Amino acid sequence: MNEQEIYDEIVGFFESEEVTREAFGAGEAARWWARRRGMSQEDFNYFMAGFAFYWERYDSDEWLNWTPKRDTDLIVMVYLRAWKDRYGDAPSWRSSAS
Repeated sequence: MNEQEIYDEIVGFFESEEVTREAFGAGEAARWWARRRGMSQEDFNYFMAGFAFYWERYDSDEWLNWTPKRDTDLIVMVYLRAWKDRYGDAPSWRSSAS
């Protein structure tokens, strides 16, 4: 998949979650999306460590110890861009109806 296809997939995921949930955080949404995508355990761990690194979360320096994975690096960056484009710097989303 190219960058735009990944971005569109992530935005579609956000849209579906907004319909079915009252609220969700950036990290939990990242986990749900990555699991649904069917990443290998290694890619999932790398993706989550990269997410934490760029989101500046606890123990996020762990990602610096990984061997870079170009395809998964792209997915991390696209996920973060899609979140910020849609929700800004907010760490979570909450339905206006809740």
